Amino acid sequence: MPEYRLHYHLIKNNQVMAIDHIFVSPEVKSDLVDELIRFALSYARDNHLKVMPLGPTILAYFKENQAALTDLFYKPSLIL
Repeated sequence: MPEYRLHYHLIKNNQVMAIDHIFVSPEVKSDLVDELIRFALSYARDNHLKVMPLGPTILAYFKENQAALTDLFYKPSLIL
């Protein structure tokens, strides 16, 4: 049975979705990865969350779609 999942944690008082892992089994079409990411980003937008892309797949997606995702990208403060 095909398997797919997106792993995330809500951090910063549940205001930031840190996505650290995306898995889609090889027998599933690769465009399902983008669909899974778009679903997570839609959820983040609908719930007024920022997104911290941590895993290689989500980082690549953010890089490829940078202009469309600037409103979602979490920019951590360097001030403690």
